[in-house]
Amino acid sequence: MVTALIKNKSIEIQSIEELEELLASSSHSNQPVILMDGRRRRFEVTPTTDIESWRPNSEQIARFRSAAGGWKGLVDGESLKRQISESRGQRPRDWEACVF
Repeated sequence: MVTALIKNKSIEIQSIEELEELLASSSHSNQPVILMDGRRRRFEVTPTTDIESWRPNSEQIARFRSAAGGWKGLVDGESLKRQISESRGQRPRDWEACVF
């Protein structure tokens, strides 16, 4: 069983349809929903704005593409990976052992 909290009100959700209705209501009221299962795990579902507003425009895409490879020649990639592995306390991977 899943319990939802919305606007400080507890609701038991018995079906996917009820969850869909609750999420639709959350979206319309712009109120987050907190979901809890029997083990008290909590998930917060927050309504978002229109998904179209999240897509980059042509200027943003052009800036992103112009930055690609901007660090080439400035950073040794193998050295950087080795430093990251060492800082995490990991040994470098033996890539030949990973080939199937």
